Amino acid sequence: MKALADEKGLRFTQVHVHIGSGGDPEKWRENIDRELGFVRSYFPDATTVSFGGGLKVARMPGEKQADITSLGAYAKQRVEEFKAATGRELTMEIEPGTFVVANSGHIVTKIIDKKLTNGMNFLIVDGGMELLTRPLLYGSEHPIAIVRQDGTLLSSEYDQTPTAGLKPFGIVGRCCESGDSVRLDKDGNIVPVLIIEPEIGDYVVIGGTGAYSESMSPENYNSHRKPGAVMKTRSGELVLIRKKQVREQLVQNELDVKL
Repeated sequence: MKALADEKGLRFTQVHVHIGSGGDPEKWRENIDRELGFVRSYFPDATTVSFGGGLKVARMPGEKQADITSLGAYAKQRVEEFKAATGRELTMEIEPGTFVVANSGHIVTKIIDKKLTNGMNFLIVDGGMELLTRPLLYGSEHPIAIVRQDGTLLSSEYDQTPTAGLKPFGIVGRCCESGDSVRLDKDGNIVPVLIIEPEIGDYVVIGGTGAYSESMSPENYNSHRKPGAVMKTRSGELVLIRKKQVREQLVQNELDVKL
């Protein structure tokens, strides 16, 4: 491809590498060195390098997120060394989207039923894989909190309190799919969450949903309507920023056809 570009007289002024989200910070360092090597060897006209995303964010307790101060200092050092060695000054870009917004979003669902099936206790909630598909797609984990109807916090994986009286519950949605659960193992089996037993009408709060959950959701699956969205302002006020989808919107684009 490079030979073809040279033949056509094309000049590359920007070079971008992306290693995927949530990787080992050490791999991100290696990615910097790798890309600068590409730029030095193959792209003499490049003035901008993008190191992409992949800055690990900690959603679950016990996870360690990337130290962006340390990574930024390393990137700066390597770009300065590149300039000293080649005389070429580069502009650096990154794509920190997930790192910035992942923990800024939560899904609040209501418990609509409880049942015991095949020896496992289940909570059925009014929002499942049609709102959060990441566990089904690649086994991602999101922290769970249980809140009473009066707003009292019953249990939380965020700070792992309380530690006594916890029971395992599979938390599932209404889509009648084996993968319609907030937590699955690598084989797609439901993984119970340890919580204080709630009552029907209490709330399950799913954390870490500020990145991808909204954009990746199978909208209107099984005719479920898109829920409303609320934003917390800097002053602490909760503001409705999207109304719940109404039933008529599910079919408003459908056209009659004469057979």
